[in-house]
Amino acid sequence: MSELFGTDYYVPNEETVKAIENVSKGIGLSRGFDSVYELMRDLESDD
Repeated sequence: MSELFGTDYYVPNEETVKAIENVSKGIGLSRGFDSVYELMRDLESDD
């Protein structure tokens, strides 16, 4: 962590920066779900 104006802040590493960029572009994301039920059904499936 670094300190700026008496407050700690986090400087992300290269891998984290790339992951943030990918998410903002919609790259590498799983599909969306319309409900918690649908999400849970997907998580509990064997495939």
